[in-house]
Amino acid sequence: MALDAWRGSEFCVSTIWKSLKPWQIGLFAVSGVALIVSIVSTLRSSDDLGLATKLEMVDILTGDRFVVKIPGSGSMGIPGKNPQTGEATLVPYYQDETGAFKVNDRYAMPLVKRLKGSAFAFDQSTFTITFSEKDVETIVGE
Repeated sequence: MALDAWRGSEFCVSTIWKSLKPWQIGLFAVSGVALIVSIVSTLRSSDDLGLATKLEMVDILTGDRFVVKIPGSGSMGIPGKNPQTGEATLVPYYQDETGAFKVNDRYAMPLVKRLKGSAFAFDQSTFTITFSEKDVETIVGE
């Protein structure tokens, strides 16, 4: 029967609107508003994804601190290269709930294995860092 309306010569949009119930009309209106809000929101949003633009790192041999600016590509290698020595000994550090600054063992332990016999600026059992007295240096990551 519904197909007869499509086949008939007097079919028009008003035939469909007359057969709709009020809640169906309301649903169309709400979905239209939602579509407009979604489009406006998408067009007004920025391209900024909230990703970090810099990373605090420490040289695990000397305890020198660096603020490494993440390059435009948005990625960089860890461990990072120390600009003074040219060695890849920079790893990120963090402050734990007790206030101690530590390196993540995921980054530090491969360097400990590679640099056997070196003196490290962190305790290998607790991963707590001893910073050098040098000022924090800002560099661009690779």
